[in-house]
Amino acid sequence: MSFDAVAPWYRWLERLRFGGLLQEARVALVEAWEGDPPNKVLVLGDGDGRFVAEAKKQWPKAQFTLVDASVRMMSFAKRRLAQHENVNFVVTPVEDYLDGARNRQFDLMVSHFFLDCFHEDTLRQLVPRLANMLSEKGQWLVTDFQPGSTGWQRANVWLMIRFFRLAAGMEASSLPCISKCLEGAELRAEKGIQFSSGWIRSDLWRCWET
Repeated sequence: MSFDAVAPWYRWLERLRFGGLLQEARVALVEAWEGDPPNKVLVLGDGDGRFVAEAKKQWPKAQFTLVDASVRMMSFAKRRLAQHENVNFVVTPVEDYLDGARNRQFDLMVSHFFLDCFHEDTLRQLVPRLANMLSEKGQWLVTDFQPGSTGWQRANVWLMIRFFRLAAGMEASSLPCISKCLEGAELRAEKGIQFSSGWIRSDLWRCWET
């Protein structure tokens, strides 16, 4: 799976279809952040770096690691974030990154419109491995589409999935139940915001306290 083919057009396509809604969802919980800022942040599939650019305004001293399989998307991110310090760029599939990052720990992990690219069977294996990279009080910020409550929303999900399967080799053929996979990795949602009557959700997840 790689978004190289759509990278030059991705932001334009997003804005044409959703206006600023997806970016609003990405940054909503960062702008409403309570407590200490994170020190180490892992961002999965941030694409052209728009989320990190906004997050850096809130957390200028945080160290960000961006992981994306798309060379072209990462080139846009590097250009956008060229003036920012403490930003690491890793061009590799997330599975390969996990294989080489067994002992790394992050205070915050971020995945916006990323987990829905995978089949649910893949997520059942992937999510627990990612959760193991959270520090003791680490949190996971997840923003993604929900199945939709109207025919129009469901039709749009169907069209997006078909498009990205063709254009980017996306694995998923339907929306996975992301919350079930996160709960299966012993995570619980602590805070959330919904958009478009719940069609899009952004939630902060944390490991269950023992």
